[in-house]
Amino acid sequence: MKRLLSMFLLITSVFSVNAATLVKAKADMTAKVISGTVDGKPFQSAMTDLNGTFILDGDWFGEPKDTSYVLELTLPESYTAIAESDRAEKTKYGYKFTLKHAKYGMMLGISDKWQVRTEKFNGVELAVYFSKENMQYADTYFDRIKELMNMYSDMFGKYPYGRFAVADVPYPIGHAHVSLTFISDRIVAMPFMTKTSLGHELLHQWLGVSVETDRNGNWAEGLTTYLADRLYEKQEGKDVQYRKAAIIDIMQNARQKEDGSC
Repeated sequence: MKRLLSMFLLITSVFSVNAATLVKAKADMTAKVISGTVDGKPFQSAMTDLNGTFILDGDWFGEPKDTSYVLELTLPESYTAIAESDRAEKTKYGYKFTLKHAKYGMMLGISDKWQVRTEKFNGVELAVYFSKENMQYADTYFDRIKELMNMYSDMFGKYPYGRFAVADVPYPIGHAHVSLTFISDRIVAMPFMTKTSLGHELLHQWLGVSVETDRNGNWAEGLTTYLADRLYEKQEGKDVQYRKAAIIDIMQNARQKEDGSC
């Protein structure tokens, strides 16, 4: 499996090499508008304020038509930005993000709540974008990410991006994007986050993000659950109990046919 996945990633990267689309953007935090140019063509987009945090989907600068992007973002000093990227740099006017293998544009997050810590690990920049209250858990997250990145690199080959970042947001979510994952700021401190959920989202970088699913069933979610949630229970000798609970959950929630079967 490791050899097949590594070969797929290599082939994908070979056919994805092209000149990066340059996005120059300026965020007006008072008007809640972001505007600029995409390879010289102007755009403007509204931003939704979620208690001082703004999350913009990959098409915020228009219909994505490329797989490689450079974003030069002008931003007030009191705000911090995160984006899908292999490299993130602080500049005089804001931030510069570089992404080599985009899936759908370049997701962007902006917040005046985040503090940032970064560490280098095996050539990958690890980062947490946490509120002041949650920053006390940064070391726990870094330690767990390193442990799991070693384990999954042994299974599937080199981590596919230049960064892996975790950002807390003020609403219920747990979702993986290219090189990053957003989680609710209310659950950062919960033990299950570093025990299970963090690894689940990290594994999605290989299964579901770097290698995508088609529309004929979400095999990536099933395989990720098997090699994350179930695997962690197996490491504690609880895989039988996990399987039993999973079967009961499926039987209770699966849509039944008229004869009572699933």
